[in-house]
Amino acid sequence: MIKSLGLDKLEPTTLIPRKRIIEQGIPSSTFDRWVNDEQNPLPTIKVNRKVFVTQKDWNLYIEKHRR
Repeated sequence: MIKSLGLDKLEPTTLIPRKRIIEQGIPSSTFDRWVNDEQNPLPTIKVNRKVFVTQKDWNLYIEKHRR
């Protein structure tokens, strides 16, 4: 299944689980709002009911939306 999704090309360390982001102090409601934003959503990868964000996407999103 991982090969068919193209995830075999990603290093496992480049995927950040949603749980780790929330542990860093981002409220789950804020994370959900970022993911479901209609104009500029945070790209996610879903595998077996778990949500991941690539390190590159996370860094770009945070830099772009930093206040």
